Amino acid sequence: MNYLLIMYPIQHYFDRETNWPYNQSEARMAVEYYNSLLYTRYFNFEKIFVTFDDENGLPDKSLFWKGLRIDPDVLVISATIKFDDLDTHCIYPNPANIIKQIPDVIDNIVVSGFHYWDCVDRVANYLYKNSYDVQSDPDLSEFFFYQYHLQGYISVDRDESIRLRTERLKKESIIGLRSLIAEKSEYPYILMI
Repeated sequence: MNYLLIMYPIQHYFDRETNWPYNQSEARMAVEYYNSLLYTRYFNFEKIFVTFDDENGLPDKSLFWKGLRIDPDVLVISATIKFDDLDTHCIYPNPANIIKQIPDVIDNIVVSGFHYWDCVDRVANYLYKNSYDVQSDPDLSEFFFYQYHLQGYISVDRDESIRLRTERLKKESIIGLRSLIAEKSEYPYILMI
């Protein structure tokens, strides 16, 4: 089974990412585009949204973005910690506790969400070290909001998006590209180049 695992698509992070440079109308358009990108690019993947626990230890769906599209077949799973555990006390969930909630065999899994270089990386790295076929997608992370603001769109085609991002990096900085190549060798699941 192919899975798309989105870490913490919650209102708190959405508000932080769209506080600048978006106004209310642009923020709504960004969420609509995010939904479209998520469901179009990964049309043949089972979607899994990870959220924090409520007071009863269940996934707290009330934390999700107000405009996030959650189809009936989306699996919502628990991070096995509360938001305050991570946000205030820097207690991270064990990736194994998240992955064991996936009900079927994982043939391929793409991890994205919030925050790309933190929780997304921790889960992707865990999967990679445990021999899963894993990739990460920055287009569905906090980088989405910056990129969408700059370009007004993000290609639905992953390969095209990677090519455009790489070209932009080449133009902006050869040093940035060198560091990206070094990161790619250290983090082979990153979908950048």
